[in-house]
Amino acid sequence: MQTIQSLLIVAILTCVPIAYAECYKDGMSGEYDVDKNTPVDLRVVCAQLSGNYVKNEFRRVCIMDSKGRKWDFQIS
Repeated sequence: MQTIQSLLIVAILTCVPIAYAECYKDGMSGEYDVDKNTPVDLRVVCAQLSGNYVKNEFRRVCIMDSKGRKWDFQIS
């Protein structure tokens, strides 16, 4: 009986979609300076986009940098 319950739990968990997002240390280059953290604080963006996601969930962060440019980030 315990084996059947274990197999049932494993079968259910394999059908559950799981996603996890985190920030990468590389990518497109720009005017961002890690030491001075300008013109936009990407740590804030990373914190808002990081974490666990459920199926069909998306998160979007839109910020304006110190030079008046719009930065739009979305994970779906």
